[in-house]
Amino acid sequence: MRPSPLTVLLGALLLAAGLCTPVGAAPLEYHVGLYSSYEYTDNYRGTAHDEEGESIFEVGPSAQVIYTSGISRLDLSGRLTRSFHQEFSDDDSTEVLLDSSYTRTTQTDTLLFGYGYTRTNRTTVLSDVTGVSRIQTARFNYTRTFTSRTSGGIGYTYSQEDNEEEEDLVSHGVTANLSQQLTELTALRITGGYASYRYDSMGDEFDPDGTGDTWTARGGLSLERTMTRKLTMSVDGEYEHEAQEDDETPDSDITSAFLTGRYAFTPATRLMLSGGYSWLTMEDMDSEQSYAARGELRSESPSGTITLRVSREYVAEFTTDRYGVYEARSAYLTWEWFLLRDVTLTTNITYEERNPVSGTALSDLEGQEEDYSGLISLRWNPVRYLIITPGYERYEQHHEYTDTEKENRYRVVVEVRY
Repeated sequence: MRPSPLTVLLGALLLAAGLCTPVGAAPLEYHVGLYSSYEYTDNYRGTAHDEEGESIFEVGPSAQVIYTSGISRLDLSGRLTRSFHQEFSDDDSTEVLLDSSYTRTTQTDTLLFGYGYTRTNRTTVLSDVTGVSRIQTARFNYTRTFTSRTSGGIGYTYSQEDNEEEEDLVSHGVTANLSQQLTELTALRITGGYASYRYDSMGDEFDPDGTGDTWTARGGLSLERTMTRKLTMSVDGEYEHEAQEDDETPDSDITSAFLTGRYAFTPATRLMLSGGYSWLTMEDMDSEQSYAARGELRSESPSGTITLRVSREYVAEFTTDRYGVYEARSAYLTWEWFLLRDVTLTTNITYEERNPVSGTALSDLEGQEEDYSGLISLRWNPVRYLIITPGYERYEQHHEYTDTEKENRYRVVVEVRY
């Protein structure tokens, strides 16, 4: 039986209240405020033709509590707002956002607990989900340095997505990693993981036939050697198996081998390039293979941070929008620039291309799909208690056999917080 969102939300609040009880002179910081926003979209229904514009107003209280005690820190923030639509008043809804995290850090280990809850009626042309969605996420991570040469960690993630007009999804994920310094110049790293995805298209009860329910298992091995003060090289191997509970969709295996180089131009600017080959095998089908590549460039400075990531590889994805194995290409650019002491410019640009691999009959995609999204946002904090954030978002979705869908969103957020 699934826990209700209200039960979990109240539980998180009670836990936060207990942890935040002041002890002695432990610092407790809290803020309350008023959140308001205005947003205009030129394609509210996300259609390829006959686009309809909409203006959306949102207003409600917000709050944040921060409790720090020695090596521990609790951060709880959220808001409760009401949205009002100018044209589509039937879509007026209560919006909820809650984000909480607890961390404990020592010289040898780090512990993290996190919980988030959102209730929203906000979608874009890049999402197949319509109507009200309630999403709960929880995470746990623990890392430990066992000796000067050995370290490791474990993690767990949980996600529950309840959609008013689309199928629901519950997923669990477990990961583990171990690093061993073999010599002063050579290190060995082992990773592993397991994830399950359970779909519900029968209302309050899960589909008894288990149609679409899936699990995946992953493993990786990396041998890294330090070549110079700035350059390290590694040989990496990865394996992933994914299987469906129904008998109609074949299981698949993705095996990859990479040669990876990491170079530090400066302590604040680092480059990673990885190239290799991937093999995809599916039951009762011919195997496929393709070259694979990954890259990342990250630079930090007092004026801001810029990150660029690119990849080309086989991926297995199981969400409310995607289901199956894809040959994927992607590029992500994030730039945070501190223009002035009180002004920050944020830019995000994303490109994703997905080609369904044969055998993914349950996927909604028919042929290649390309997604583009861009965001530019300015955060202005003119006085201590006032934050003004104007922004612009652009979305495009290109289909191989259907027309392109486009959307522009203009948004301004004003929050007063004490």
